[in-house]
Amino acid sequence: MVRVGINLWFKDLKNLGEILAKARSVGMDHVEISLDYPFGIVERDKLMEMVRRVRGEGMSISIHAPWQEIHLASPIEEVRRGSIEFMKRVLDICYHVEALYVVLHVTSEQPICRRLPPNSNPCIEAAIGSLEELSSYATDRGMFLAVENVGENCCGRIDLYSAILSQCNAYACLDPAHAIAMDRELQKKLDEIDYADVVREYASSLGSEKIVAMHLHGIKKVDNRRIEVHYELDGVKIDLKRIIKTTRPSLRFIVFEVFKTTRGNFDVVMLEPYVREIRSWATAYGV
Repeated sequence: MVRVGINLWFKDLKNLGEILAKARSVGMDHVEISLDYPFGIVERDKLMEMVRRVRGEGMSISIHAPWQEIHLASPIEEVRRGSIEFMKRVLDICYHVEALYVVLHVTSEQPICRRLPPNSNPCIEAAIGSLEELSSYATDRGMFLAVENVGENCCGRIDLYSAILSQCNAYACLDPAHAIAMDRELQKKLDEIDYADVVREYASSLGSEKIVAMHLHGIKKVDNRRIEVHYELDGVKIDLKRIIKTTRPSLRFIVFEVFKTTRGNFDVVMLEPYVREIRSWATAYGV
């Protein structure tokens, strides 16, 4: 059965008991914890406190690895090598907290990905090399890697993202909102874009068997050049039936990454109807 959860980070410690109680009350059974220096990297005690309390609620755990200053797709070998060695330290921490999987961003700040195809792109070659090494390291510790499609550079564009994952043992953590923010015409009304269409497009390119995790959150059009993400899901078109059907039977984790709303503070209970619908269709399709 697919596990459904929320993302937590260090600022959630102060209200953690309330957040976890509400998450359990709406049917969630999973938590993805974001490590963000120094939380979890230097400040281990705070991470272990969060892990202990999540486990106390009977919830499983995954880890979102740090992403700032980490460039696993850099064509500059010294930069890539340093990112790999740091990420191995992170994977050791993930192993210690018994994470089921680890979400990674695999990017570079070099502008070449915007103009070169996958077969002649040094960033893609660097990304594949990094993931081959880190996937082996994670597998030896009983975990797997899920690469998130981010709204920038190497892993943002569908052809580049697919090229990377097709040549390594890592899986996909598909983020439809990031894909929309990256690839869609900003002139189009956001409520005309169905998340299920995006998922189908990526599943066709990647192979649905690669999609084991998914991040869900809403989007907000700021102007004709910019879309903001991580909003509540109200106002976006998201056909959960088609999403579950498209990604079965490989999809195992759905994590809500909602941090902002347009109408006050976010509350976990706002996600109850989405959790309920996911559970219903997951049961219907045997996911």
